[in-house]
Formats: sequence, C-alpha cells, structure tokens
Amino acid sequence: GDRKFDTEDLRRLQNLGRVASAAYQTNQVRTLEDTRRAAALNLMEDLVQSRQATERVNAQLRASEERYRTLFNSIDEGFCVVEVLFDTQGHATDYRFLETNPAFDKQSGLHDVVGRRMRDLSPHHEAHWFEKYGHVACTGESIRFVNEAHDLGNRWFDVYAFRLGAGERHVVAILFSDISDRKHAAQALQDSEVRYRRIFECAQDGILILDVDSAKITEANPYMVRMLGYSSDELSGKELWQIGLQRDAGGSRSMVQELQEKGFIRYEHLPLRAKDGRLVEVEVVATLYQEDRKPMIQCNMHDITERVLLEHKTQDQAHSLADLNRRKDEFLAMLSHELRNPLA
Repeated sequence: GDRKFDTEDLRRLQNLGRVASAAYQTNQVRTLEDTRRAAALNLMEDLVQSRQATERVNAQLRASEERYRTLFNSIDEGFCVVEVLFDTQGHATDYRFLETNPAFDKQSGLHDVVGRRMRDLSPHHEAHWFEKYGHVACTGESIRFVNEAHDLGNRWFDVYAFRLGAGERHVVAILFSDISDRKHAAQALQDSEVRYRRIFECAQDGILILDVDSAKITEANPYMVRMLGYSSDELSGKELWQIGLQRDAGGSRSMVQELQEKGFIRYEHLPLRAKDGRLVEVEVVATLYQEDRKPMIQCNMHDITERVLLEHKTQDQAHSLADLNRRKDEFLAMLSHELRNPLA
C-alpha cells in the first residue's frame, strides 16, 4: 500500500536542505572570491597600463624638453622669456627677465639679466617696447616688428613676440635679432643714393645713363637736357648716334663693346647735335658700372664749345701774327737793302 510521510522522512528532508544550503553558501563565497580576484587583476592591469602610459608621457616630455633645449641653445637669434609688469592703471611699465638663451647677450648687448628688470638695466628704454609686450601679454596676439632701441646703443631689432601660458601670468616669449648692421648699410646706401642724385641733378656737365644690352639712353640729367634742348623723356630711349655722338647704330654698338672690354673710354672733340640742329663740341668720359647686378654705362660730357672757339680764335690770331711778322721781316729786309744801296 501507500506509504505515509513520517518523522524519518522529515529528518532526511531537513538534512538534504542543510546540505543544499551549505553547498549554495560555498558556491557564493567562491563566486565572490573569483569576483574579487578578477577585480584585483583588472586593477593591477590598469595600474600597470597607467604607469606605462605615464612613463611614455614622461619620455615624450623629456624628448620634447631636450629638443627645446637643443634649439634654445643653438639658435643664433636672441631668445628670452619675460614677465610683463603693469601699474595700477593697467599700463605696462616694465618687464622682468625669467630666462635667456646663450645668444641673448650678443644680440642684445645686455648681460646677467635673469631676475632683473629692464628699467634697472636700461632706465631710458623707450615706452613703446613695454606697450607692445603688454599688448601681447593681455591679448595673446603674436606680433612681429622692427624698431630701434636708442638706449641700447642705437641698435635695431627684428622682433617676434608671443604669449606663453595663461593670460593672467603675463609671460611673453621674445625671439629677436640685432639687424643694426643691415639697417646702417641700408641707410648708408640711401645716403649714397641721395648724394649721387644731388650730384646728378646739379652737375655742370651732361650725364647720360645707358643700358648695356640695348645701348639706349635710360636717363639724362638736367644739364644734358639744357645742353641739347631735348626733354628728359625725348632723350630716353635714344641711341648715341641719334644725338650725333656716333656716326650710326654700328658705331654705338662698337663703343659699348669697347667699353665692356676696357671699362673706361675717353673721347675728345666729339660733336653732339642739339634738337635745333646746332653742334655742341664735347669731351666724353664713359665708364661701366654695376647697378643691382646689372651692367650700366655712365657718360659724362663736358661742353668744350667755348674752348674750341677760343682755340680757333687763338689759332687765327697766331696766323695773323705770323703773317704780320712775315710782312715786317719783308719790310725790314727791303729797308735794309735801300739803305745799303741808296742810288739804286
């Protein structure tokens, strides 16, 4: 028949429940330990990766710093980092040197400047320098300019300035070169051009400038214009034979070729034909020179018309005197003969 659930069955069922509960708790502990172990492994991996990433970043920073230092120490331009200082009204009035490169001293003429203020080093340094760097510090706008520092021995500088870091720090980096020699050379060239132009315009001789390749006149000075009666524009583009200095175009070319070979030619008693047809006797000195690496010819022409007329007049007078002397000698010879032979 059918068996009834008794006390023994209950006991067995309770034992089975306790075994199952113990097994479940054991499994939960094992799962929690596995989770903790996995989390620890993940954390260790993250730490390792983070350390490796930090080492890579540090290596990149060291390499970047090394490149910066190599460039910083090797460039010929002066370089400095300054802190711009402002007054209570917000006007830039000075700056303090934070860092300089080896070329700084040579380019600026200043020495041992780190930690010192510019006003202490150069009390009369112009205000516009502080204003420019103050503008860069406040706006972050980079600028490039050329200017003169009178209190630094009238040095000229080509400057590029840019802000470093946050604006509130007012730190500006300055890359610059001393271009005084270049500026002085340019000024000397300009002064020389002014002196040449003054001589060219005021000379009491005619001056023509010719292009070597075309043998054509490119410029004539005012005296030449007055001498021949042509305007400057009318003379420009003509060849020498067209104003009578050579017989033809071939003669002009021969003169240019001889000048290229010798570098200097002198002619005497050459005729120029003025616009109105009159002839002007001139002495010509032609020289070859370089202008912007291009050979040019300068012809200086001295008007000797009056001298030639005087020479002709002197020659005529000499002939007249010679004729008078001849007649005098003939008269004296005849008189002597008559005195010796009165009856004749």
